Amino acid sequence: SLGYFDRQKSFAYLRKCGISSLDQQKKMWALTKGHPLALSLSVSAFSGVIDDWEGAGGEDWFDQLVELWFREVPDLAIRQWVESAAVLRKFDQESLSYIGDGMISSDMFTQLCRLSFVRKAARGWMLHDLMRDAVCKMLKERSPSRYKSLLVRCASYYKSRINHAPRD
Repeated sequence: SLGYFDRQKSFAYLRKCGISSLDQQKKMWALTKGHPLALSLSVSAFSGVIDDWEGAGGEDWFDQLVELWFREVPDLAIRQWVESAAVLRKFDQESLSYIGDGMISSDMFTQLCRLSFVRKAARGWMLHDLMRDAVCKMLKERSPSRYKSLLVRCASYYKSRINHAPRD
């Protein structure tokens, strides 16, 4: 398993791939957030002309990355849980069940957490930022009412947690 690259490792990788412009390295780092596959796809989409990459190429590789990640999720039920998780910054079995408007089984939750774009966080799990952004973008475009519904349940979940939290 290849972990995320920090800024320094990302820049070193990009230099080895022939991208010496610091501005371009910064832009690629900002978009990929150190994910090795995203960096690789970003490099392959880069023709040497920054304007070309930021225009058509910048979107193409991003969509390609999302397609590759979604190949890991052939099960429609798990894909719906990925969509629910994308609305939350961090999630656990309880929060996903609330947001997804149904109980996620332990087995399904384990399968979700084993996906390459899901990582353990301080309090639960989280989707990689790129995947989270991409799934939210896709939901907004393809199913705006589902996206809005997930956001409403997310707000309701956090409101409930705030209301039941100790006052101190």
